[in-house]
Amino acid sequence: IIWTEDSAHHLLQDLFVPEKAASLPPGVTDVREALEEGEVKFDALDASKFPARAAAGATPKSNHPGTTPFDNFILETRIGTAPAYLNMEVVAAGKHALYQAKVDPNTQADALSSTGEQLLDRALVEWKRR
Repeated sequence: IIWTEDSAHHLLQDLFVPEKAASLPPGVTDVREALEEGEVKFDALDASKFPARAAAGATPKSNHPGTTPFDNFILETRIGTAPAYLNMEVVAAGKHALYQAKVDPNTQADALSSTGEQLLDRALVEWKRR
């Protein structure tokens, strides 16, 4: 789930909330192989499994059909021009990670960083003033 918060960490908007969540059978870690073998299960997203987003405010509503892509993807959206925080919460195989970047209108890109669990190799955010 991806959302923005203002500089005081109040929820502004949900940017990416998939309709479905993928899960692998116990002990399976290779997503690509599980997809090929038909072992991936797709269920409705349970927003309660995203505690950081739940703490930010009202239960998010899906705004993306399907599930989160399994490869790199680009999300194009508008978030305004005031300084804000971009948050991305990832839940996979029972592990949870929260990534965050401060969106500053005076810069153009930053890496999302996590202070806890690392589930992604990297996550980048770019923005343009319009």
